[in-house]
Amino acid sequence: MAPWPERQIKVYMLMVWLCAAAWTSAVTPPNSTLAEFEQWMAHHGRIYKDNLKKAKRYGIFLETLRFIEDFNSKAANQSYKVGLNQFSDLTTEEFVLRYTGFRATSRSSKSSAATTFKYSMTQVPDSLNWVEKGVVGSIKDQGECGKRVTKSYYIIVQRHVIFWYCDFFSFFFKASETI
Repeated sequence: MAPWPERQIKVYMLMVWLCAAAWTSAVTPPNSTLAEFEQWMAHHGRIYKDNLKKAKRYGIFLETLRFIEDFNSKAANQSYKVGLNQFSDLTTEEFVLRYTGFRATSRSSKSSAATTFKYSMTQVPDSLNWVEKGVVGSIKDQGECGKRVTKSYYIIVQRHVIFWYCDFFSFFFKASETI
């Protein structure tokens, strides 16, 4: 049997090792979120050009995941829950810049000067033939397209009239049964 101080040192070493293991598991993110991020990347076809970019997107993904868990835990009275989607690696600002609003084209220094309107608005012609200008073409033959439209319209009107008569006469039959 080991002497008392040697056993005590082993116990202390075991305690230090257990504390260190508990501390590292609390500090480092669990592998489940990293695995979830990898699955999310595969599902949405995300490939990042380097590990630095991937680490940045993973951080944003973790923030989104925390938001989702927080919202869903507080949303007991809501009729919906939020979840991960194809935008989960984007910040709100990045999403707004990419997917909303007007996208102005960049102009070169030459075209930044004001341009004038091509046509004079003071001299407006009395009439304008767009066919002569080549903007509007001639009328094309639509074949029997009009017949199909007319026939379908006729069928709809006919059914409407039949249903109206059925309702009208059923009222009289019901009224005569009650007398």
